[in-house]
Amino acid sequence: MRRVALGFLAAFLALGLLCDGLYLRMARPALLRQNSKLLLLLVASLITLTASKALMTLAGTSELAVFQPSIVLHLLPLTIAPLLVTLLVDGHAGIAVGLWTAMATSTINGFSPGVLLSGISATIVTGLSARDVRTRAKVFRIGLYNGLTQALCATAIRLLDMQTPWTPAILYQVGAC
Repeated sequence: MRRVALGFLAAFLALGLLCDGLYLRMARPALLRQNSKLLLLLVASLITLTASKALMTLAGTSELAVFQPSIVLHLLPLTIAPLLVTLLVDGHAGIAVGLWTAMATSTINGFSPGVLLSGISATIVTGLSARDVRTRAKVFRIGLYNGLTQALCATAIRLLDMQTPWTPAILYQVGAC
């Protein structure tokens, strides 16, 4: 049973990489020939995945439980990789890396649809709004837009989950974004 689940997760991640590769091949074919840019995409995604795994590990242990696990899902740094890559390379590469990190982070967190939805929506907002950034104020606005997008996603997920009543815990989850 466990092998089937791991095979499904591996197939899901491989499909995500294939879709990202096809997207980059159509949008920016020259990018796939530059090894330094591909290494930058890899490092940016590993930063996000490492930070996400570290947060989930800290939330999962009983002695070091700083945050509740339900709140940690909304504290994950899903927009670091797409923002970095969008600022350093371009918007198409940022969207590709953001979609991959959203899928991989969702897989790390037990295939959480909330993390996947939040990551994809924040990636699209980052990729579309972070083009032609010239000032720090625009970077701040992009971060604000990402926070609002993730807060809207957290609210929508909790409203669709009718088992959870509207409590202050949900406000903490939305505030964590």
